[in-house]
Amino acid sequence: MILLPAVVVLTACQGLSALDLGRENISCGPLRHVGQPTIEHPQVLTLTVWSRSDVNLCNMISIPVWAAEKYHPWVGIEAERFNVSPNRLHGLVEERFPDDSAPDIFVADNQDDVLRFARQGQIAPLDGCLKYSEKMFERIFPFILETVTHDEHIWAIPLDVGYRLIYYDKQKLQMLGWADDRIESLSTAIQTGEFTLDDLAATAEKAIALGIVEAGYGFIPDTNKVEDFFSNYVAFGGELYDHKSEKLIFSREAFERAIHFSQLLFEKNIRLKNFQTVSNRTFFSEFLRTDALEARRALFWQSGSTDVPEFDPKVVYGKTDSASKTYLSEVGISTYPTGKNGTTGEVFAYFDFWVLKESVQNNPDKFQAACHILAASLEQSVLAPHLRVSGRVAASQLAEDAELLRDDSFHSSVYPFWGYAWTMPETVNKFDGYRQSYEETLDAITANQLSIDAATPFIVAKLKNRFGNEIEIRP
Repeated sequence: MILLPAVVVLTACQGLSALDLGRENISCGPLRHVGQPTIEHPQVLTLTVWSRSDVNLCNMISIPVWAAEKYHPWVGIEAERFNVSPNRLHGLVEERFPDDSAPDIFVADNQDDVLRFARQGQIAPLDGCLKYSEKMFERIFPFILETVTHDEHIWAIPLDVGYRLIYYDKQKLQMLGWADDRIESLSTAIQTGEFTLDDLAATAEKAIALGIVEAGYGFIPDTNKVEDFFSNYVAFGGELYDHKSEKLIFSREAFERAIHFSQLLFEKNIRLKNFQTVSNRTFFSEFLRTDALEARRALFWQSGSTDVPEFDPKVVYGKTDSASKTYLSEVGISTYPTGKNGTTGEVFAYFDFWVLKESVQNNPDKFQAACHILAASLEQSVLAPHLRVSGRVAASQLAEDAELLRDDSFHSSVYPFWGYAWTMPETVNKFDGYRQSYEETLDAITANQLSIDAATPFIVAKLKNRFGNEIEIRP
């Protein structure tokens, strides 16, 4: 069985007090800029900006303020942080649309919601910004713009990129007898497909057999159920969506290989069984930080780039504002291993986007000011304080000698991964049903209602029944 019922393991919670997880020592940026008239712009315009916020994202909402201070002093910014979930922030914004009191600029945290706002006529297309900032979209990674392009319009610009990465303990690999040059080249070997998921499992199994790591700590995945499973499905060559045909895709072989790989992790005691159905992300994060990392119990683990500030004790205790060189000398980072030899590694990318309220374009001066602020928000010098603290990465192409790449070890390690990125398809409503089909299949296995061998025909029948001609079943 690949899925087991969630078990509350008390030992997994021991040590949660070992780290001060609040990071109160990290100061947030400014929330306001009082615009000042200039000769060229004697009339001050003020824009309202909303964003969600937590301890790692508290600088996100300060970006428009820094952009105004540095490049557009005549634009006033009134920013507001909300310590709520992304869905709740979107709900707060939508409550304000009817009387036009919604913020001029706000953050949408996924491409599906961007396109939903666009289809509902609640946000403005940004193509019109090109008359004020001709090169606004030029340096943004094309794969990101594709996710927010609809009806030949671009509806958002990315604030940043987060990646779901594979991490590994270099010191434990040394204990396994790995030479230093092999350890330092592992990230490249993963990216090029020379080190695969099968190699990860074999390495972890050996480490457990030699007592270097405890059973269950060979590999700790990032999340649970479907998100966890999709990483393996894509690594084994699985496809989710065909943009040309606009059809969902199901890959039989990749699904079967992914499900058997998951089974292998449990059979070999490489992975903790209780994590497969744990749905509380906070529990996972706190467990990982304190038990697996501070206690240095894990060999491989998967997690977001945005979790790094919580992993490095030097960051937690305020000795540095970004993952330290000491930490990165002990912990390696790479894309997720591919499941097939000879193909490159993959890395799941997730974003936050700036969007404009639709009615802003009714005021040409205000629209121009908003376009200037959004364009300036892409500048490295404006983004840098947010990126360093948050563990997020620039969403636009940087020069080889860029300060972030030169001075920030974590950023320079993770930034190149945009070339290996994949994202959830921006299908607006379709993908929820696609995801649910996987979830129902995995749940059936959990409940002993479905065997591994019967899983493929089971999910294929579900997908065909749910989507008909809107899905293509591939070998």
